[in-house]
Amino acid sequence: MRELFKTHFALTDKGAKDLQKASAASFFVYVINFFPAMLLLLLVDELLLNNVKETGLYLWGSILVLAVMWILLRIEYDALYNTTYQESANLRTEIADILTKLPLSYFSRHDLSDLAQTIMADVAAIEHAMSHAMAKAVGFLFFFPLLSVLLLLGNVKLGLAIILPILLGFGLLLLSKNLQIRESFKHYQKLRDNSESFQEAIENQQEIKSFGLTQKIRQTLYQKMEESEKIHLRAEISAGIPMLCSNVILQFAFVLVILIGVQMLHTGEINILYFLGYVLASIKVRESVEAVSMNVAELYYLDSMVKRIREVRETKIQQGKDQTISSYDIEFDQVSFSYDKDTEVLKNISFGAKQNEVTALVGVSGCGKTSILRLMSRLYDYDG
Repeated sequence: MRELFKTHFALTDKGAKDLQKASAASFFVYVINFFPAMLLLLLVDELLLNNVKETGLYLWGSILVLAVMWILLRIEYDALYNTTYQESANLRTEIADILTKLPLSYFSRHDLSDLAQTIMADVAAIEHAMSHAMAKAVGFLFFFPLLSVLLLLGNVKLGLAIILPILLGFGLLLLSKNLQIRESFKHYQKLRDNSESFQEAIENQQEIKSFGLTQKIRQTLYQKMEESEKIHLRAEISAGIPMLCSNVILQFAFVLVILIGVQMLHTGEINILYFLGYVLASIKVRESVEAVSMNVAELYYLDSMVKRIREVRETKIQQGKDQTISSYDIEFDQVSFSYDKDTEVLKNISFGAKQNEVTALVGVSGCGKTSILRLMSRLYDYDG
């Protein structure tokens, strides 16, 4: 389970371990939330069916349930929030440490402002999901089968009236998963593009003013922001419509329990206590599922961020030992280079570039100056 959390949510070892504890706490919170309804059913049993119980049962039962709820909610809060902030710091530190070990070629393919977004914005999104969505969704994933078994053991018809709409609602969310992830990824990429554009405008503000391009650049940035808002709207709709439809389907659980329960009550198959019990269960389960549906949508939104952090982690770290360099001279000795075996771009190039001296590469267009500079830059990425 811990490795699954690390893979799917881009957590550290400590974060995955804390998420396990938070998920267990959320599971028991789901369980204890049904106990007040059980006490209410015991009271209904006494009032309507004359099954008299001890007077202290309700008082001491309520105190016990409240005490257990307080303890479990306190544990859940600590597991969800206090450890989340520590995981956020650990994740940022881990990514920053990995970046210090990556080859220079990695940074030639990634903008620095983009990497800053990965460390800050992506981790912040994972932090929010860890404190609000992950543990709740995982806890319900284990709670729902237990609840389903208990409902079916009580009465198969009424149990299915609650379970089937929930399964249909979640099935709709799963079917819309690819659509939600695709639209979220588009929005994510657009935000990255906007970030790079703003960073470029800030860095080149002097040149922009000198060439009188301030108004043009401002309009371009405004246009990019409007485009990102449109993409964001589509992403929200792609997530909102399936969730809305899922919540509508969930309402059928309550309706079905009422219709089937009234019929069974009329034929004498169940008594009023069973009927009210399943009505309360349908209400409680619906409330829990509606909250979990929002959690699932937030986890779908994380997909792009998790992939980006995973890319940083899976990039090959530059190997080798630290060396003390006494001279920064560059020397080419009979260097040849070609992109394929038939066309030779450079042939037997020899020259030296001394430290603290200015060396110029001069030649006609296409003679190989850029190729030489690229070969020189590759010296810094060499891991042998």
